[in-house]
Amino acid sequence: TTHARRELAASAASAATDIASTDMRGGLHRLLSRASSARAVLALHAAHEPLAPVHLATCWSRLGRATGSELAHLRRGGGKRLEPLRRATHQSMRRLDAKGVATLAHALGRLRLCGGSETTQPWSELWEGLEEAALRCAARQTFTPQGLSNTAWSHAKAGRRAPALFDALAREAERQADGFNSRDHAITAWAFAPAP
Repeated sequence: TTHARRELAASAASAATDIASTDMRGGLHRLLSRASSARAVLALHAAHEPLAPVHLATCWSRLGRATGSELAHLRRGGGKRLEPLRRATHQSMRRLDAKGVATLAHALGRLRLCGGSETTQPWSELWEGLEEAALRCAARQTFTPQGLSNTAWSHAKAGRRAPALFDALAREAERQADGFNSRDHAITAWAFAPAP
């Protein structure tokens, strides 16, 4: 009976920890999405790592809204300041849902960390993982029209040549054509337009 009490106490302590963690994580989403700066987002990521995929996507969503000097700060040195977040995201890529994939794609397109040079090679690896995840989402038909258009836009904006992905996105866009609003149509058309 003493052993059973210890197991019950350990189980209760574990459940209490899980509940506290869940409460903190709900607050974390709010903190990440309302962070006043990219530095604040990166500090929150460092303080609460490892993050669930939904929180990683929230980090990228906030970072994708960076403009001006904040954007230049993030891009400086091939995005070195983003390395811990890039690494964590790459490791969690298979667990991202379609919304997370589209959010990450949109942020990477805005940040224009595309790979192709020695300093941005890790970003090429992240884009390749993103392309695989986007192909899975397209095959499962889990993209929304907005997620599909943002994913196509980001790859075109970054100059990523991904014929298999664009073929899959085109099939999915055709299947969902009635659900597209004018913004989704315009963005998708731009993404599929041939480069000059």
